[in-house]
Amino acid sequence: MKFNHSILGDIASVGDGAHSKVKRVEDGVLYLTSKNIKKGFLDLEKVDYISNEDYTKLFSKSTNSVRHLEKNDILVGIIGTFGNIYQYSDGDYFGISSSIGIIRANKEIINPNFLYYYLSSRYVERYIENIKGGSVQGYTNLSALRSIPIKYPENIAYQSKIVHIMSSLDSKIELNNQMIDTLEEMASTLFKRWFVDFEFPDENGNPYKSSGGKMIDSELGEIPEGWKVDIFGAKMSFISKGTTPTKKDLSLHNTEEMVSFLKVKDMPMKGLIKYNILEKIPKIVHETKLKRSILKKGDVLLSIAGTIGRVNIVTENISLNTNQAVSFIRFFQNKNVYYYMVLLKSDIYQQKLKEKIVHAVQPNLSLSEIKSLKIISPPEVLIDSFLKIISPIYFQIIKLDKEANELEEIRDTLLPKLLSGEIEV
Repeated sequence: MKFNHSILGDIASVGDGAHSKVKRVEDGVLYLTSKNIKKGFLDLEKVDYISNEDYTKLFSKSTNSVRHLEKNDILVGIIGTFGNIYQYSDGDYFGISSSIGIIRANKEIINPNFLYYYLSSRYVERYIENIKGGSVQGYTNLSALRSIPIKYPENIAYQSKIVHIMSSLDSKIELNNQMIDTLEEMASTLFKRWFVDFEFPDENGNPYKSSGGKMIDSELGEIPEGWKVDIFGAKMSFISKGTTPTKKDLSLHNTEEMVSFLKVKDMPMKGLIKYNILEKIPKIVHETKLKRSILKKGDVLLSIAGTIGRVNIVTENISLNTNQAVSFIRFFQNKNVYYYMVLLKSDIYQQKLKEKIVHAVQPNLSLSEIKSLKIISPPEVLIDSFLKIISPIYFQIIKLDKEANELEEIRDTLLPKLLSGEIEV
């Protein structure tokens, strides 16, 4: 198979988003910056909006520019976190700032989806790392973007074969992730119905509150008879937070055996921790300087600095550590970890945590505030009934997540071999 060598600017149009200052509004059209572009997805946790009028003026088709986004356009962060890419799809509708580069493939030369996979590859990641080394604050200009070297099969039909293999793997990964989202939503919905709306099954199998179940007053409002209000810390056998290693510690031992190191960014609110992409630290540092923050399987994790309120759980029995922005909790009733994880993820307790945040230079949540959180405690027998339903759900989530991770590893191993021609299809 013949491969051509070129640069990005010769096989694609390259531009960027709006340069003019755009007024933000309360409600309107999404307006994204480089911080919203992640590897293969959009982070919409913190977004801006612009008016429909400004969107039409800057991004409509009448502007006759690459800034009017089309299906399969490739978006890349060029300021701040440079190198994250996302492919614009049919369902997308948003404007972008000049911190995002736009790449539109020349379809007569290269399949847009092939180009997306190529720009996601390790080759380009390494090239981008070299660009970053000479940039200021993670900025790169469009000339540097246009200069990215591209190697591609001359035959577009062959490019499409590679895309088919990659997209089949991606579709299966996405299906697993959608199933995980659905299962987590089921657990969340059941928690709300039983422990917020108090519609758990009574002795006759009917919804408790709406069937006339007796309610009593408490400091947290009405609760079912036989329930009580507890301090969250009374349920914990241990709570602590991680430790951030010094650069000196890391540099002194950078050739040692390595272990995984978890940060807040590795804790999705939906889905589980992706252990295969965690950063690494020397094992000797993990076992000495960071000894107090060694994580164990079953630890419930809660982010307490910067982005506060992310909740997850350690599902693997591996050597794992974390930094000071993450707290980890162990409970006297270890069997209840999934109950407490769903509790912390629920809207009502997320709001309670937000009320305890200290807004300093960096927002933070202290361990003492977490321990002092007041929670509604149902009878243990009801928690057991809840766990009989949701534990199998989380076992299935873990299985689906593991399968998705394995598929990602296969994809990431296969991609460079297909792109280089080492493996032909």
